[in-house]
Amino acid sequence: MKHTFFTLALLIFSFINVFAYDFTAICETGQKLAYTINEDKETVRVYGTSQYPSKLIIPYSVVYKSKTYKVTSIGDSAFYNYEAFESVTIPEGVTSIGRMAFSGCSRLTSVTLPENLDVSKAGISFKQDSISYTVLNGKEVQIGQFVNHFGQIVENSYSGDFVIPSKVTAGNTFSVTSIKVCTFFNCRGLTSVTIPEGVTSIGEGSFYGCSALTSVSIPNSVTSIGKSAFNGCNGLTSITIPEGVTSIGSSAFYECSGLTSVIIPESVTSIGELAFGGCSGLTSITIPEGVTSIGEGAFCRCTGLTSVTIPEGVTSIGKSAFADCSSLTSVIIPRGVTSIGEYAFCRCSGLTSITIPEGVTSIGRMAFSGCNYIETIYFNAVSCKETSEFSNKENITEVIFGDKVQTIPENLFLGCTGLNSVNLSQSVVSIGGSAFSGCIGLTSIIIPQSVTTIGVGAFKDCTKLKELTIGSTCYSIG
Repeated sequence: MKHTFFTLALLIFSFINVFAYDFTAICETGQKLAYTINEDKETVRVYGTSQYPSKLIIPYSVVYKSKTYKVTSIGDSAFYNYEAFESVTIPEGVTSIGRMAFSGCSRLTSVTLPENLDVSKAGISFKQDSISYTVLNGKEVQIGQFVNHFGQIVENSYSGDFVIPSKVTAGNTFSVTSIKVCTFFNCRGLTSVTIPEGVTSIGEGSFYGCSALTSVSIPNSVTSIGKSAFNGCNGLTSITIPEGVTSIGSSAFYECSGLTSVIIPESVTSIGELAFGGCSGLTSITIPEGVTSIGEGAFCRCTGLTSVTIPEGVTSIGKSAFADCSSLTSVIIPRGVTSIGEYAFCRCSGLTSITIPEGVTSIGRMAFSGCNYIETIYFNAVSCKETSEFSNKENITEVIFGDKVQTIPENLFLGCTGLNSVNLSQSVVSIGGSAFSGCIGLTSIIIPQSVTTIGVGAFKDCTKLKELTIGSTCYSIG
């Protein structure tokens, strides 16, 4: 109990502005400010001691005991929760502002500060036309939520068409360069958004749940689309992601069920988990050449997806990446892929053919579970750890092994009762145990001269197998 109380006390204490200072002085707006002298003995750090004025002007310098000190920094939490402030002016000499120095100053409408001063950790926000802006530096701000006259966030307030301004003037003139986390969260009345040139990032959950949103312009300046940025925007029918974007965050367009068209630029290198999951209106998707990994569930439940182009640069296909894409009829997996994750194509019931490239070394469990209508498999994997993904699939009729295959794993096509054609390449040296066991549709097979090992039960219960050719010699069976 004592430990719990002590921890709680520390948490409360951390939000109280407690500091040691060397002297105090009255600034020109009448507020008493406290100062600590820095190690150089020539400069000071400033803190607040009272919050009654509506205007704060931090002095360029201050005199103490007949010595003039230059003000160069503002301390951590220096003016935390000073709700009276409506304007703040910080002089050119200040080079650093501490964490949360102005957090909670909810009535601010004007901020004047040096152009290149980084204040991103200071929590300086101001409101204009009932919109909040977080100051990043003397030139840039991030647009935030709708706020009332007390500075309190009012959720779901945007509706109709909204144009984000490119610049705002409030003391300094600031460029809007980013959209804050959850800015338009669940604004179900929002129908269109225009994002200006200059915005470089769209924050996490920025447009989450904006179900009426039918139009959004993303400018070429944007380089990142955050996690869940457009999650649940099921009114969107098309989206063009600009050339500068390098990553699409997880769940960025999750459950955008109305989305029928997406253009992903060549600049994108990664597609996050569930990025387009549940986009049931998508019929085709082209993944650009620069992408190296497809995240977990990236296109899961895209039930309208009939075709997908996976580029050569992709090395891994994540867990459930295309799970439940029931309209997908064929997939060519490029040779750069080394691993296919669990459930990657699970329940893709429309798949009739698939190509497994030479680089694949592992196929996750149930990667092709529920793909009951696959008829043709082009298998070119040199070696593969998982061996049961194609077993007991009755609809497989033809298997073609590429010239890179050396080992046919155990149980690979065990119980594929419809299999009637197997084409083994000259590169094969071993056939694993039970590899074709129970393939009752198989009537003949040619085993190349290169094969040196055939595992136990490789052709067990192949009851219709009547002709076996090894090298140039043909053997009749039964």
